[in-house]
Amino acid sequence: MTTRITKKYIYIFLLFNLLFIAGSGCFFHRGVRVAVTNNSGSIIRNFLLNYAGGSIEANVIDYKKTISYKVKPTSESDLRIQFLDKDGNTKKATIEVYIEPNYGGRIKIIIGPDYNLIINNCSAPYIYLSRRLLWFLNLGCSHARAINQ
Repeated sequence: MTTRITKKYIYIFLLFNLLFIAGSGCFFHRGVRVAVTNNSGSIIRNFLLNYAGGSIEANVIDYKKTISYKVKPTSESDLRIQFLDKDGNTKKATIEVYIEPNYGGRIKIIIGPDYNLIINNCSAPYIYLSRRLLWFLNLGCSHARAINQ
């Protein structure tokens, strides 16, 4: 008799912990981590990252350095970046990614030679549950594209 009661409490305890871990994982991972790496060969100045409901600024990104921020948009959004190159020319680009307020994951932006952009959109599978259930199995990284303006 005590074995049944003990097993019952163990199952309840395990179920509670499983639900807590699953729930807290989604709660703590809200927001998309955006990492920007400067591989342009020179310093980038006045970097600005815009998204729905906010923006992030960095005065200087040194060559071979990475800055990382958590982006929490207030509505559907893409990312827009702007910065000054070594000659003081303004460079602008729109990163065609789709993020929403409850999304999580990470996006890597690499600013390469000639200021071309390489974007890796690496997202956790729970991001897309609110959008399309079939995307649940998408565990890999996709490449977004940047439109230079």
